[in-house]
Amino acid sequence: MYSTSHSSSLTCINISASCDENYAQHLGIMFLSVLRNSHNTRLLQFFLIDNGISHVSITEIKNLVESFGAKITIIEAQEKPFEHIETGRYGAAASQRLIMAEILPANIGQVVYLDSDLIVIDDIYKLAVMAGDAPLAAIENLSPKACLSIGLRRNSYFNSGVLVANLDYWRTHSIQSKLLSYLHDNKDTIGYIDQCALNGVFEDKWARIPQRWNLQADAFGVLKKYYDNNCGYSKQELTEAIASPAIIHFIGPKKPWLWKCHSEYKVFYDHYKSLSPWKDCPRQDSSLGNTLKSSLALRKRYRQWSRYRNLNIHPNNIG
Repeated sequence: MYSTSHSSSLTCINISASCDENYAQHLGIMFLSVLRNSHNTRLLQFFLIDNGISHVSITEIKNLVESFGAKITIIEAQEKPFEHIETGRYGAAASQRLIMAEILPANIGQVVYLDSDLIVIDDIYKLAVMAGDAPLAAIENLSPKACLSIGLRRNSYFNSGVLVANLDYWRTHSIQSKLLSYLHDNKDTIGYIDQCALNGVFEDKWARIPQRWNLQADAFGVLKKYYDNNCGYSKQELTEAIASPAIIHFIGPKKPWLWKCHSEYKVFYDHYKSLSPWKDCPRQDSSLGNTLKSSLALRKRYRQWSRYRNLNIHPNNIG
């Protein structure tokens, strides 16, 4: 496995993300969190892979990014590479990261790929320079089960929601072709389409980044229930990441834009939403019934509070 190193400087930070209209609002809020925590937004170049985003949403996202002096390029999603591959419930939007080296401009040598269901609360520049020359830098997937379908150990399997990719390496080593072949050859066994393909192709070729740069929102439960020697992070590292995340990743079905989400980290999403063009949009599961259920879920709310009561994880000092 590669080790990370710190580059002295970067003149541009390339950021790529992909979504459809269903996630456009959340991607925009994620972009806002990147922008508000960047020491120099003019270094940021966003590449938005459009999987059927409405013209209204595209305009809102572009205006948001450009209001900070950053740049944004809209790239049409490509379905042809996946026409004979079942992309499952994640769809073509999630799979676009597998073909980044070919659909992003040829002069883009490194890119930070970010999922739409996360919030960035530290300077993305720190993440970009951390990866060094590794073909791919990522953060271990905390779940002890996700790795099983492709036969990897937990500490050898990364989460694909936050990636720093050396696209020059990808192009030179025909990574896109290898990823698509892996999908085709293992379609009946893999559990997480794009994530398993990336892990299969980059086995022992990726660099580990500290957990706080992709703090999966269920980390506390994993630490208490599922931590073992197969985890590549120490308990101390996980505890520190939980208390001081740089990126919060809302994996799983309980997203922060839903009433049924009771994560303590939900306040970060709400904070940036309140500063965004989508501040007046209701929660996606808004109804009187869901509102009441959330308000009356005292046991869940107390359990979350008791888990995190000693950690300062509220957005007191963020932009």
